[in-house]
Amino acid sequence: MSFETERTILRPFKPGDTDLLFTLYNDPEIQSLAFIDYVAAKLEKWIKEMASSHENFPGFLGLVEDKASRAFVGHVSLRTTGTRKHGCSLSIALKREWWGKGIGTEITRWLVNHAFRKLAVHRVTLNVLASNERALAMYKRV
Repeated sequence: MSFETERTILRPFKPGDTDLLFTLYNDPEIQSLAFIDYVAAKLEKWIKEMASSHENFPGFLGLVEDKASRAFVGHVSLRTTGTRKHGCSLSIALKREWWGKGIGTEITRWLVNHAFRKLAVHRVTLNVLASNERALAMYKRV
């Protein structure tokens, strides 16, 4: 099932999307803001683990596309963290050319709203590196 925000389409991850994620997470700046260690060498294993974790819990694992151009924008994940649906974990990563345009804020607001209203969770959490100042500022706004 796909979802839409004002400017984006959030669609489910497909096996053929691995190259898009490889390009996203192989960007040195994105890696340094999203991961503690180098991810490119283990990307396929990471994708399989993420996909299998979404099979057991409701949520959303997908890619973000620009609504107007259908260009690849980034990756999002919203995963409940337990069988009782008390909490939900959110993650988002956007290609650099989409930074500073309000897309991350728009998507994060949609994900948080979806988690509380559709998944009926009580809490949404995320992990962010302290060095990722742009993300921290955006999360505070949301």
